[in-house]
Amino acid sequence: MCRFFCNFAADFGMRLCVRACPTIMVHMKKTIVDESLFAIRMLVVVLCVICGTVPAWAGHDGPHYAKVTVTATPTGQGKVYMTTNGDYVPEDGDWRNTMSATWNCDDGIGPSEEDNRTYYVHAQPTSGNHFVKWSSNSSGSDSQSTDAKYAYSTSASSTTEGSPTPNNIYAIFEANPTYTCTFLTSENGTFKYQYGDSDEVTVESEHSVTTNQNFTFTALPDAGYMLYGWYTKSGETKTYFDYSSTTISSYALPGNISIGVDFVPAGTPIFQIKGTNQTYTDLNEAISACGAAAKTLC
Repeated sequence: MCRFFCNFAADFGMRLCVRACPTIMVHMKKTIVDESLFAIRMLVVVLCVICGTVPAWAGHDGPHYAKVTVTATPTGQGKVYMTTNGDYVPEDGDWRNTMSATWNCDDGIGPSEEDNRTYYVHAQPTSGNHFVKWSSNSSGSDSQSTDAKYAYSTSASSTTEGSPTPNNIYAIFEANPTYTCTFLTSENGTFKYQYGDSDEVTVESEHSVTTNQNFTFTALPDAGYMLYGWYTKSGETKTYFDYSSTTISSYALPGNISIGVDFVPAGTPIFQIKGTNQTYTDLNEAISACGAAAKTLC
């Protein structure tokens, strides 16, 4: 009889609270409703403990484990890392070819089907390669995400730490295509570049390199000058792509390109049209260009 009363109280109390909440919330703040719900839950649990039983929603059947293995493929083209901390940023020593871990997903309440865990998996390509996607298999036949950081969720599969069903996820990488980069000389300064395992080279004359590696560029203005902007050049047309970075890292060649850098006297005001890559050192030219484009200056 006591067990029957407890189960009836649990069911009736929860149904009454759920049905009453919409009306109560018209007159009361949500925090009061939450506290009322909590109080009813606790009262029901106390009654059930006295009677030697618990309602289904308060049931807890112990720890539950999930196993995840994350792998970079093909080997050598990238690295991976995995954590349950979504705010953590992997450091150089964290990266692995493969990484496997088993975690207790226990949420402390409810049966095992309610226990789950989110794993944050990270992918980082090695030089000369790029990340493509996350896949459930090494052939990459499906795509779960194309973000290098991916929140991967899975449910617990075992109450025994040593026997959860493995969940495999693969970071798929590809080699960069090979392109030719021509380095252009500059007035009032120069720049240096480095790619792959090569030494740094200072551009003293126009020359080219053919590679699939990513580049690092560093501007070297002469005394009394400062960076104006990095550009690519096709024929006589310059297209500026960066006005502020003295050093550009991990630059992947978008194709066969010519690249250079311009300098201006230190202290020269630079005006950029908002929302574009157009910049000017002459204020009147900048204002005229703004009017023509119906834009404003940054």
